[in-house]
Amino acid sequence: KKLEELTGMMIACAEQWADKFEKYAATGEAFNVLPEMTGLTLDVISKAIFSTGVDDKADMVGKQITLLNEYLVEKISRPIRLPAAIPTPFNVKERKAMQMLYDLIDGIIDARRKEGISKDDLLSMLMDARDEETGESMDNKQLRDELMTIFVAGNETSSNALTWTLYLLSQNPEAAGKMIAEIDGKLDAGVVLSFNTVNEFHYVRQVIE
Repeated sequence: KKLEELTGMMIACAEQWADKFEKYAATGEAFNVLPEMTGLTLDVISKAIFSTGVDDKADMVGKQITLLNEYLVEKISRPIRLPAAIPTPFNVKERKAMQMLYDLIDGIIDARRKEGISKDDLLSMLMDARDEETGESMDNKQLRDELMTIFVAGNETSSNALTWTLYLLSQNPEAAGKMIAEIDGKLDAGVVLSFNTVNEFHYVRQVIE
C-alpha cells in the first residue's frame, strides 16, 4: 500500500528528469549519465524517506554516498587494516563522510519530532513503530542507523542499475528500439503509467532484469 502511494511521486520525479534529458537530446550534447542517475535516485529516495528532497544538499549527499561505497570496496579488498579508531588518512576521510550524512539525517529527525506530525513516508513509519513486547519506540540513533542503511544502499544500487541499463541500450539499438516501441504502443493505447500498470510493460521489465 505504501509503495502504491509513493509510485506517483516516483513517476513525477522521473518525468522531471526526462524533461531535462530532452534538452540534451535536442542539441546532441554529450553528458555523463551516472551523476544524472544518481541525482534522480537521490531525489526519489529522499522524498520516499523524508517526504521532501535534499535539493540544496543533493550534490554533497551524492558525493558522500559514492565515497562511502568506495571505502566499503576498499575495506573488502584489504580486510587487514588498522582499526577505525586510529586516525589514518583513510579512516579520517571515511569518518568525515559519515558525519556529514549523520548531521543531515539528525537535522531532519529533529525537525520532524518538533513538528509532531505523522506523514506518509518511511521516517514517520519508523518513528511510529513500536516494539511488540515493550511498546518502546526507536531513539534518534536507531532511527538514524535505519535511515542511513536505506539511504546509502538504496541510492547507489539503483543509480548504477539505471546507468548500466542506458549504456547497454546504447550499445544494442535493436533492443532499445523494441523497448521504445512497447512504451509508445502502450501509451498510445491509453495505458497510464502507475503502480497497477507498470508490469504491463513486459519488454521493459525484461531489459531491466
